[in-house]
Amino acid sequence: MKAGGLKLRAELELDRFALDPYCKLYLPLWKLDGDSFADHSAYGHLCTKYGTGTAPPAHWTPQGWSFDGVDDYVITADSLDFAYFTVETWAKFDTLGFQHIVANRVSSGDYKFDLWTGEANETNPKLRLGVVVGGVQVYMGGSEAGTIMSANKWYHCVGVFDGSKIYTYLNGALDYSKNATGSLTSKTDPVTIGRAAYDASNYTDGLIGEVRIYSRALTPQEILDHYIIGKEMFG
Repeated sequence: MKAGGLKLRAELELDRFALDPYCKLYLPLWKLDGDSFADHSAYGHLCTKYGTGTAPPAHWTPQGWSFDGVDDYVITADSLDFAYFTVETWAKFDTLGFQHIVANRVSSGDYKFDLWTGEANETNPKLRLGVVVGGVQVYMGGSEAGTIMSANKWYHCVGVFDGSKIYTYLNGALDYSKNATGSLTSKTDPVTIGRAAYDASNYTDGLIGEVRIYSRALTPQEILDHYIIGKEMFG
């Protein structure tokens, strides 16, 4: 993490982004500790960590929370229902494969959104997003285009749904898009960070620095701005 003036500027700017009235969840995990804590959006959602595993359980570090890839995750106590969304996170993976990062998903085909890396049999993991619109599952599969990701490198990972398409952005740039026209499935289930609620095997292995969820589609320029500022903190 950067020090001095750059870090202070980045912290102030990242907090300012959360003042957007559409920001429904803001978890600056690099400055949140404890078994339970409130998010820093205007809504103050209670969040709780889970996991024991053979490695140290999910725990705070100065760059974010460390997830062991075995059974660590954080869950929100409240539902986040919306018609459109942007989910963004800063993450650094110790290993890469099929890993859920942020999700509102209770079964394989029953969810609002899921942001993950890789596929079950994918050897070159990419950032992926899935939604259910009009009762139909739309997701980016392993055979589709996208940037191959690497371990031990910070990434600004963003997923967007605007009512007609889903998009992924990686480090401020559009990575892939796919048609997804219709209305999102209405879900009142909690959001999970570091896993999907239905999946007991594909957990995040590495650091998650922060998570932000908006009930609107951020513009490409806004996403680039968030990346440039966040890079001063995590890049």
